[in-house]
Amino acid sequence: MSFRGDDDRFGSVHNGNFMMSLELIAQFDPFLAQHIEKFGNKGKGSTSYLSFNIYEQFISIMADNVIQQIVKEIKEAKYFSISIDSTPDISHVDQLSFVFRYVQKNGCPVERFLGFLPNSGHKSEELADVVFLVLESHGLDINNCRGQSYDNASNMSGRYTGLQARIKKVNPLATFVPCSAHSLNLVDTRWSARSDASISLNKNWIEIINALSFIKDDKTEKSITRSEANGLYLKLDRLETAIMTTLWGDILERFNKTSKQLQSVEIDLETVVSLYESLIRYVLDLR
Repeated sequence: MSFRGDDDRFGSVHNGNFMMSLELIAQFDPFLAQHIEKFGNKGKGSTSYLSFNIYEQFISIMADNVIQQIVKEIKEAKYFSISIDSTPDISHVDQLSFVFRYVQKNGCPVERFLGFLPNSGHKSEELADVVFLVLESHGLDINNCRGQSYDNASNMSGRYTGLQARIKKVNPLATFVPCSAHSLNLVDTRWSARSDASISLNKNWIEIINALSFIKDDKTEKSITRSEANGLYLKLDRLETAIMTTLWGDILERFNKTSKQLQSVEIDLETVVSLYESLIRYVLDLR
């Protein structure tokens, strides 16, 4: 969320989420309203505790408290698994995302994002150093790590020198689980998008045919537009297309629903196996 706007003055419609939030709270808090009225637009050099420096400090303090709470829960759970991946931010600076997974006292598994860390390199030894440093800095014992999951790049999943291998040398009980979502990500995303497209196409088949027919016969349209509309019209106005769209619509919808269920944080192994077996039976029955 962007906290700063183009204008740092109270009363401006472009002063950002932070100042607008203060303006909203001030409507119900006389003390804050008085403070904003007195110090709100004093400008640089005056102490108002309303500048961007202040709210960045607030965010930092709150982030530290959240991290402390996460670490506390991990220590109470004792055993945990980790998942890390690198991703560039909007300024193309590579950052390392760090996620913990553990089971709370009530038996519910949870995932917690610890934060983004500066990526010092992509080599497995460099990534391992970061992992060990993060765990040590938060007082977490690597020997309590029971799982690790990364993408299938060689520096991560390499059998002998990958990150997972380096961690298993220190803690053999840190079982490596390859990220299936990473391997199937493009397929999963594509099928999910195709499912939505198939549903829309089947739901609005007649309207789409009529619209394409109108466009291809409209002499006020550009020739290239009419030609594209005519090509689509000829493809859709076929029995084979209608049958295949209906069939694939059902298949993709089933795959999409299963995929979303598999992404649940609280899913267990028994449910995963049941979902896979059900999906396999569904495909075999269709054949």
